[in-house]
Amino acid sequence: HILIKESWQKLIEKEYSEKDGQSTRAIDQFVEEFYTRFFSVNPSGKRLFEDTSMEAQGRALKKMLGMIVKSLDLPESLQETMHSLGGRHEIYKVGLNDYVSFSNAICDTLESVLGKDEITTSVKEAWYSAMMWLSSMMINSGKKIRQEGLKGVVYRRLSKDGNWKRSGISLSLDTLYIYRDEK
Repeated sequence: HILIKESWQKLIEKEYSEKDGQSTRAIDQFVEEFYTRFFSVNPSGKRLFEDTSMEAQGRALKKMLGMIVKSLDLPESLQETMHSLGGRHEIYKVGLNDYVSFSNAICDTLESVLGKDEITTSVKEAWYSAMMWLSSMMINSGKKIRQEGLKGVVYRRLSKDGNWKRSGISLSLDTLYIYRDEK
């Protein structure tokens, strides 16, 4: 976990100077480049973000990755979050290819933004292993929800205005009924 934490800290702290005197934070460059890379290796992944503000999604990605990095030493604390995320991602029909593409895009974007000297093969392997471990938790939660069904309230993906939508749901097997949206 130390390799992941160290590389995340570098991503947060590093800034790039631009010709016009402005600076760009590495984390912001990472988010922008990540989605470009993810969509280039997984064009069908665009379907997951059709109704989403990519700016808001980028903020959500930074927040989620930061929370994951901080929680790596306490895996039991991640289980509830990954269970919830897995349920939502099951609803969005996120498949194994999407998870693998996401994990690869994380690693490749880290290397691109911070450089091969900072993101060594060992660092990439640590990130990939962690992302696939988290993905497996999410996939298993999604399968469980698909098999057992779920009723209740979920927060679904960000709308174009950047807000979360709260929806009552009834989910069983492969059928999802959203019976109300709240503002």
